[in-house]
Parts: sequence; C-alpha cells; structure tokens
Amino acid sequence: MFRTKPIVVALLAVAATVGACTLAGPVTKGKWTGPGGSGVEFESPAPQQTWKVNAPPDRCWTLKFYDANGNEVGSYDGQGTDAGFTPTGASRWVIDDRDCDQEEGGVPIGASDFLFEKAPMQFTLGEVFRATRIRVDALSEANAAAKAASVEQGGPGTALPSNTYVQAFIDVASDGTDIVVQSSLPLRFRDFTITVNGVVLADKASGLNVTATTPGNGWVTLTSVLPASAAANGNEVVVTQDASGFDQPVVATVGF
Repeated sequence: MFRTKPIVVALLAVAATVGACTLAGPVTKGKWTGPGGSGVEFESPAPQQTWKVNAPPDRCWTLKFYDANGNEVGSYDGQGTDAGFTPTGASRWVIDDRDCDQEEGGVPIGASDFLFEKAPMQFTLGEVFRATRIRVDALSEANAAAKAASVEQGGPGTALPSNTYVQAFIDVASDGTDIVVQSSLPLRFRDFTITVNGVVLADKASGLNVTATTPGNGWVTLTSVLPASAAANGNEVVVTQDASGFDQPVVATVGF
C-alpha cells in the first residue's frame, strides 16, 4: 500500500476590486507544505519578493520560476532549507523535491521518490488557477518528470502511469460573478470543506454546495461555487480535503 504523511497546501493571494470585474494580484504570502515537511513559502514585502524552501536535510530540490509567457526567469538548486529573492516577472513556480541519494557515481541506485509541485503566483480573472502535487517513484528524474507531466496535461480522468500518485489537483476559476473550485483525486474523498474567514460555505458531509462527478479512471471531482466577493482583498478562502486510500489522510488547504 502507498504510504504518505499528511499534506497541507496553502496559497495566499490578494484579489483586486471584485466589483470592477478585476480579480488579480501578486501573491503577498504563500505556503505549500507536503509530506515529510517539505514546502515553499513566499513573502512579498516591498520592494522585492522573497522565497523560502523548507525541507528535511536528506531532501534535494530544484525551484524554478516562470513568467506569464512560460519563459524561465530563475532557477535554484538546494538541499534542506534555503531562501532567496523571487525573480522579477515571475508568475508561476515549480519545485521538484527528490531524494538526495538517488545516484551514486552517476548511476541510479534504485527507485527514488520524486515530488513535482506547481502553482501560479497570482489568481487572474478568466484564467484557471491550478495547483498540483504529483509523486512518482522512478529510477530517473527524466522518467518521473515525464510521468508527472502526462498527468498534469491530461488532467482529471487521465489514466495514471505506473508508480504515480496524485496528492493534490486543484483548479480555481472565476468569471467575475462566481468562483468555481474543483478538487480532483483518483481516490474517494472522505471530507471536503471550504471556509471563508472561518465560515463554512461548502461541506461534503452535509451536502452543502458540493457536487461530485467522475471524469473516469477512478478519479472523483468535487465542485463548489462561491460568490466572487469571497475573494475580496483581505478574505481568506480555505479548501480542506481528506482522501481515502492512504495510511494517513492527505489534506490540502488553499487560500486566496
């Protein structure tokens, strides 16, 4: 059985005036923490954003930043905990968190645990905000990356490659009137809730504002619709989910 520790994902962003049909802004604080304690934190104090990676000493990682056109604007390799400045123009980040001892003398020494995490650095009107966390057990990083990319591109309902596990796949979109939150996993959800400033606006257990669909290949997608005012500046929208099929619960929390 696949074993993992709880995952907590937190992405905090500032939304501009909703009434004027704009819903965008740079991330002022962000946090993504996964199994084993690895995670990424962002702060946006003037005049420059900063980042910090928290990881156990035996975990290595590559943190990359991309602009809105998909061009890489910064790349950082590290081990354990490190920090630095967010490059100018960055709108999306990707982190590959992996075992440090995956190779010996350039030759793979056995199956390694690769984690691929992606998220944009802003929530923009008319675009889908997608945060994913995909784990792959593979002999090489290239093979693991290809498997993770196939799931990312295929989306909910895609057939999972061997030794590939989705720990978070969350889409958020808005047309200026509503905010649609969709969380998908190739597992059954035990719990799923959304709160705004601590007030429950969606709850799977009670059936409040949660619709379940099955896109295929064992995936389940839970959809909730929130008013655009939920993303007003200063509000905190938190999505918490608990999936079955793991020795320990997988919990994802997303804030905007």
